[in-house]
Amino acid sequence: KKILVIAAHPDDEIIDRGTLIKHKKNGDVVQVVFTSDGDFSRNIKNPKGFREESAIKVAKKLKFK
Repeated sequence: KKILVIAAHPDDEIIDRGTLIKHKKNGDVVQVVFTSDGDFSRNIKNPKGFREESAIKVAKKLKFK
């Protein structure tokens, strides 16, 4: 199966991470798409790209695309 996750900004995809991990364990392809970078959504003290970098690290660890 191919699973597409569309999230408003990085870190929203973890809301249902258990289901996504289950799909990966079943051999499904999980791809995550963000519609914004989220840099100004909550904490503007974070350096630019902080959420993007965090999302990339999680995606690599969980083997998402």
